Amino acid sequence: MSGPLGKYSQTVAALVASFIIVAQVVVWVADAFGVTIQTTPQSAAQLTAAFYIALGAVFGAAASTAVNGEKIEAAHKRLDIISAPPADMSNTPK
Repeated sequence: MSGPLGKYSQTVAALVASFIIVAQVVVWVADAFGVTIQTTPQSAAQLTAAFYIALGAVFGAAASTAVNGEKIEAAHKRLDIISAPPADMSNTPK
């Protein structure tokens, strides 16, 4: 099933996760150099929480691909060998 952005869902999710990770790292580097960034404690805590969620999503996706990537590719090759038609998502049971 595709997301609300269709074929761009994964790209947008990766860009948003990357932006959140970079934003948190910038805040940490600025803090290390004594630069004060005007934020509320609540927004800083929300950014930190979003950072850990994004980091977990990135590493989780990488781990999932590393573990199952070869199996998925093998399944695709087997389906290509038998000339299987593409899956039709509109007929799947709900």
